[in-house]
Amino acid sequence: MMDEQPAEEESARHMRWLRQVKGVPDEKPMSAVDMKALFKDLRFADSKDSIGLQLADIVASTFHRACKGTLQKDGWKPLGALLVSRKKSVVNLIAISAA
Repeated sequence: MMDEQPAEEESARHMRWLRQVKGVPDEKPMSAVDMKALFKDLRFADSKDSIGLQLADIVASTFHRACKGTLQKDGWKPLGALLVSRKKSVVNLIAISAA
């Protein structure tokens, strides 16, 4: 996790934007997952012997196709039952970039 104050400038800028969008007051501390640290030692496993990876791939592919519009509603409608549901957002996406 990283705190808002010591974050790199780009990360701090995204967190300020998220604070504004979510309506979080300035006096309330915020933190976020440090994605650079998270993916620092990223390795991919072969899914042929892992049912868990195969199931995660099915869910990810279904979600991807649903977002692209290449899967009919009957194909993606049951996907919601597999995801965690809470009143507040579980994950906040703050940036997608090529860099």
